[in-house]
Amino acid sequence: MTSELKVDKISPASGTAFTLGDSGDTFTIPSGATITNSGTATGFGGDNKPIFVASCTSNLHNLADSATVLVPYNNEVTDDDGVFTNTASNYKFTVPAGKAGKYFIGASCYVANATNLIANAWMGIYKNGSSYLIKANQPHYDSQSDRMQFSTTIIADLAAADYLQVYQFVNVQSSGTWSIKGDSDGTYFFANKLVT
Repeated sequence: MTSELKVDKISPASGTAFTLGDSGDTFTIPSGATITNSGTATGFGGDNKPIFVASCTSNLHNLADSATVLVPYNNEVTDDDGVFTNTASNYKFTVPAGKAGKYFIGASCYVANATNLIANAWMGIYKNGSSYLIKANQPHYDSQSDRMQFSTTIIADLAAADYLQVYQFVNVQSSGTWSIKGDSDGTYFFANKLVT
């Protein structure tokens, strides 16, 4: 049996809530129809949270030759859900409970002030303490090759309680020291959950 109801407005008898249909029902919005929402929509898909952006606000000097160093992203630019830890020896993003899924992740680190030319270097995103993605190329360096900018992005499937950190490695020619430069030179880390 098919029937059609034509009205200009439906209001709940209670004055506070209106339920449309029952569990298992399907409502079809035909092609060409428009749904306009001027209120608050909840329960429709997901959102791009959690999201965080962290940066490094100070230089880290006199790092040992051929050392693998945790990048100190000590400044939380945004972190509404409290998913990034910016304390010493941590500097990590942790996926909260109920937020497993695909994430867009990016990181950058600027190394400079090497006492000698840089022989080789890499920046790595680590997952749960193990190497996950290594960015080994140098998209920017000056004529003396004593400074390099590393950056990378990735989409990754993450489970609840997975955590990510960023490490930097530098090997200086004939030994020496090197530095990680602060956020004015482009050292940052970010991630946000994708709606899929």
